[in-house]
Formats: sequence, structure tokens, C-alpha cells
Amino acid sequence: MLQSMKDRKDAVAAIRAHARRFVRFGGIGAANSLVDLGLFLLLVELFGWLPLLANVTSYLVAVANSYVLNRMITFRDDKTAHGFLAGLLRFMGVGLIGLLISTVSLGIFLYFLSPVPAKLLSIATTLLWNYSASWIFVFRGSKTG
Repeated sequence: MLQSMKDRKDAVAAIRAHARRFVRFGGIGAANSLVDLGLFLLLVELFGWLPLLANVTSYLVAVANSYVLNRMITFRDDKTAHGFLAGLLRFMGVGLIGLLISTVSLGIFLYFLSPVPAKLLSIATTLLWNYSASWIFVFRGSKTG
């Protein structure tokens, strides 16, 4: 009986830890979405880039910035076996899949919407993948913190 109560407490603690991480990840993601959207708009509106090419560029810049901030803030308590560079490479791998999700969804949304609303929807489309895959493949450690 005592073990099952401890197991429940541990499960609740793990859920709360994920909730805290998800909120931090979302805040950093919102800031990086502004970086992504701002650079996207700059490239499309000011420099006349094609939306899909601008998407790739702005997304990759935002992903690199996201890694640094998430390593310092969101997942700072998780002890991983990855050094900075190895973690960055893993994060970029996750980001490349996110880029594929973002670009495909942007292409679909562009059939129905102008570039800005389409871009906003593509950002929202990738959020769950980016958080889950970042934690599992990049930042997951021995602590649940």
C-alpha cells in the first residue's frame, strides 16, 4: 500500500515536472516564433524571397536560438550525457523533422490563406512534435525535475 502511494506521488511529480517544462518550452517557443515570423516577414516582404525558401531560413535560425535557450532554461535541471555540440546536433535533427512538418503544413495552408496566417498555423502545427522530440531525444536525463 505504501509503495503504491509513493508510486502515485512519483507519477504526479513527473506530470508536474512535464507541465512546468512544457510551459517554459512554450514561452521560449513563443519568443522563437517571433524570431521565425519576423525573419520570415523580413525575407518575404522586404527582400522578395519565396515563402518556402524564407521559411527554411527563418526556421533554422529560430531552431538554433531555441536550442540555446531551452538548454539554459527549460531543461536546465535534466542531466544528459550529451555535451553542447552533440545536443545541438540532436536538436537540429529534431528541428529538421519539425522543419519538414512546418514546410509541408505551410505549403498546404498557403493554398487557403495568405503567408502570415499560413505561417502562424504552421508554427502551431509543429509545437507538440518539437517539445516531445526535444525532451525524448535531446534533453531527457536521469532527473524528472
